[in-house]
Amino acid sequence: MNKEKAEESRERGNACMKKGSPTEAFFYYTEAIKWNPTDPRLYSNRSLSFLQIDQHYHALEDAKKAIKLNPNWPKGHFRKGEVEMSTGHYQEAVCSYQAAVSLDDKDPKLKEALEKAKEEYRKLKSAEFRIPVIGTTIGFMVGVLIVLADHYLTAKPSLQPLALKLIFLVIFALMGFGASWTYFFIQNTYREALLQPPTDFSDKKDDKKATDDKKAKDAKSTEGSRKTPQRKENDGKTSTETRQRRKKEKT
Repeated sequence: MNKEKAEESRERGNACMKKGSPTEAFFYYTEAIKWNPTDPRLYSNRSLSFLQIDQHYHALEDAKKAIKLNPNWPKGHFRKGEVEMSTGHYQEAVCSYQAAVSLDDKDPKLKEALEKAKEEYRKLKSAEFRIPVIGTTIGFMVGVLIVLADHYLTAKPSLQPLALKLIFLVIFALMGFGASWTYFFIQNTYREALLQPPTDFSDKKDDKKATDDKKAKDAKSTEGSRKTPQRKENDGKTSTETRQRRKKEKT
């Protein structure tokens, strides 16, 4: 551990952030963490650099690490809330900002972030009710237009019975509801995917190499075991021939 070198690397990282180079700052913050892995500020700063290059999973993990090192530091909770806000996890962001405000209720930046998260969460809950209603209404209206067109614009309407027309309208209304539900499902899946750990292809490559090496070793061992009986058999034949030849010589 070397706090002086860690601080020097942190300052370099901060300078990179100020000039708009979060990728370069990430390397300096990582170097600083190697020198002093117990400083929560380093993880908080690296979390911000990760966030600015859209590495949301690593940004969240660093924010959690900062909180773990110092649970009473409001900026760690604030940094976690920032990641959650950027990925659309507004309810979780509200909780994180509330934790930050409870530790420092005099910081206007924390209060502003909390109010913004609450507003976005209210909008999300409102949309979850409003959009399915709109989708169902649009589907129903499309069905009405088709029924009217069938009734007035065709010589022989296909939808004659009233019950058939009602069923037709219900089907289109359900299609509109299904489309709105699909929209929310895609949105939620996308938000969750943002915080999933990235695929580590290096581990898979190492596992594949280890598997290939094991197969090659097993194949070599099997080949050796097959050759051993043949070698013994050849040795037996040679020994027998030698004894017969000696016997003939004596005779």
